[in-house]
Amino acid sequence: MTSLLTAPLLAFLMASPSTSAPLSLRAVEAIVGQPRHEPLAGEKLDRETQEVAALLRCPVCQGAAVADSPSSMALNMKAQTRDLLALGYDREQILRYFESSYGEFVRLRPPLSGVNWLVWASPIVALIAGAFLVWNVLRRGESRTDDEPQTNDDMASYLQKARDLSSVRRITTAEEGSNRSHAGGRS
Repeated sequence: MTSLLTAPLLAFLMASPSTSAPLSLRAVEAIVGQPRHEPLAGEKLDRETQEVAALLRCPVCQGAAVADSPSSMALNMKAQTRDLLALGYDREQILRYFESSYGEFVRLRPPLSGVNWLVWASPIVALIAGAFLVWNVLRRGESRTDDEPQTNDDMASYLQKARDLSSVRRITTAEEGSNRSHAGGRS
């Protein structure tokens, strides 16, 4: 009985298209709808394929665009992009198609929605905060020197204190020297 069920199952699996088969138009239409543009061909198709592939991140390389990656996955994605453009799908439809399979990560420039706007805005906010911090520190440094300008009286007072300390040190040093000589003479 098991062999009777196995034969039809194997026949069904062999007749069904594999996952590595070319694009299924029904699957594409279910995800992104009908093509919105005229089909492309020739040089215009090549140029648009390169531009759209440059917007997609290679899932294998992760840092490179599909247009620049030599991986077989990127080459397959580029071929799919070319096929979709040749059928009349536009740039946004193709990006949505790949996004449905790989997630938003597949876009090299994700749209400014949800949490993505934080990723785009955080460098700008950090730059502004850093500039404000530097400006604030420099402004404080200038205000300290401008608040108390030195006058000749201040300078004279400072010099007098320095002379007084110098003379006290000379007297203390001289006294220590005489105490040592007296102690040395007694022994």
